[in-house]
Amino acid sequence: MKISFAKINNIRKSITPNSLGYIRQDNVINFKTPEVAHHYAKNKALQGYFKNNAEYGVIVKDNKILKEFFGEKNQINIPKEDYSLFKDADFIHSHPDNAPLSFPDFAAANILGIKRIYAYTTNNKFSLLEKLPPKQYLNLFPNSIKVKIQKYLDKQNYNKMINRYSKAYADAVPEKEYKNFISYFNKMGYKKLNRLEKFIYENFVANKIGGDAYYEIDEIMSKIAKNGTLNKISHDFLTKNSSKYGYKYTSNIVSKDCTKS
Repeated sequence: MKISFAKINNIRKSITPNSLGYIRQDNVINFKTPEVAHHYAKNKALQGYFKNNAEYGVIVKDNKILKEFFGEKNQINIPKEDYSLFKDADFIHSHPDNAPLSFPDFAAANILGIKRIYAYTTNNKFSLLEKLPPKQYLNLFPNSIKVKIQKYLDKQNYNKMINRYSKAYADAVPEKEYKNFISYFNKMGYKKLNRLEKFIYENFVANKIGGDAYYEIDEIMSKIAKNGTLNKISHDFLTKNSSKYGYKYTSNIVSKDCTKS
């Protein structure tokens, strides 16, 4: 079948050098600009979810696509050998419905040193957690000392935020369900557990990235606090508190819509 010159010309006009990327020998995709790389990652993440009904994630650093990950319906397990790729990079992934960034997303961003973590939803919404720059007074110190102080501050902020975050999660469990929840985790081997927030705090501080503890918590609590309640907790908490702990949270999700599919 012959294609008319007019159609060929229209196709040619829609393709520009700025939107093209090339694959290096190490499988990294290199685009001309960071903006085009981000656009690719966003589209790939959403395409992955719509195609497989599962989260899909892309690591972007400057104008490069470092790696892509297939996930499950509500999570992406990252192999330990890929942790180093996240340092000072952006992680762009897909979320279902109006789900904002979650408890595990924050933990992963902090522990892996992610610069910016994005969640694009299947309802055309987004949320972004971005690491704030170091405090200006740190510039008074030599770089080696500055790095050590920043690591210490990051750890302190992480612990404080997780402590408050886990309490917000625990408070979401209806009182009548609380005993059942505690009983479940006792059966898992946590015999001394008497407070849910203690369990959550200890597991997140233990840095179990990708471990079952994260997803067991979310999975069980999602069944107890139905209709997107945990999504609303995450969104409201990050909106009100992230700047206190070294992060900037941005989203076009409306709080009340977190519970809507």
